[in-house]
Amino acid sequence: MQLTRLLSVGAILLSFYTHAEPLYWLASKNQMQLMLLGSIHVGHPDMYPLPQLVMDFLRDSDGLIVEADIRQANQLQYPPARWTSQQVLSASELEKLDSIAEQLNLNAQRLKTLPPWQTAIGLQMQAMNRLGFRADLGVDQYMIQQAASASIPIIGFESLQSQIDLLAGMKQNGKELLTETLKDWGKNPHETECLVTSWHQGDPEQLKQLIDNHDMSQEMSEQLEIQRNHRWLKQLMSPPIFSEHPSKYLIVVGALHLIGQENLIQLLTQQGFTVTRQNVIQPETSQTSQCH
Repeated sequence: MQLTRLLSVGAILLSFYTHAEPLYWLASKNQMQLMLLGSIHVGHPDMYPLPQLVMDFLRDSDGLIVEADIRQANQLQYPPARWTSQQVLSASELEKLDSIAEQLNLNAQRLKTLPPWQTAIGLQMQAMNRLGFRADLGVDQYMIQQAASASIPIIGFESLQSQIDLLAGMKQNGKELLTETLKDWGKNPHETECLVTSWHQGDPEQLKQLIDNHDMSQEMSEQLEIQRNHRWLKQLMSPPIFSEHPSKYLIVVGALHLIGQENLIQLLTQQGFTVTRQNVIQPETSQTSQCH
């Protein structure tokens, strides 16, 4: 489940390929050009700089499109919770939560009073911080900073508030997010390293394999991926983004939305876009064995 949040978020020094690049595609139809860059939502300085073609496209674009404009964070309101983590977890799961909280130097009693989705994300983000990853170096946040400094318009597919409402509105306030986080805890550091390496190498097969190894229910996949992809496509095909005039937009969304079920690449192709991957690079050696 942590992978979903990263693809949806210095202690680890990854030996990336010198010429490796993350996944990005160019989609064109009539006078519209879209570049789609797969993001992970936490980062490390070793992930930068991003490919020059991406940065040049941003500079010449009509706008940057992201999942949500994180600059709205101070306007968030947390919906009242109907369920607490204490209420949804079994006795063994509560014991594991106590153990993890101790590892992370977090207040277990406080975590138990929070709704499950909030506890899950709190654990995940603290774990990422311990591994040397930072939210302010996530690809989406980095690109928002670049666009803002160049006075390039920033468009959010969603508001941050709608994302919080989505998580809070899941069954039992996100019980599955929390139980999957607890279940997968022992393998998180290794899988996080594999995830970031695969992202930086532009390896969609390895990313997809990592995702498929997680037991996300179809219901959760529908809520977190598929329904949102279809909503985003509708926005892309409507004004003010879609226009009869020539237009260029850089789209930065979690990599899962570009390689997962009913992803944006597939949906754009079905809408008549010509979509080509821009960074098909064959490295001389392979690191994927460390991800098994």
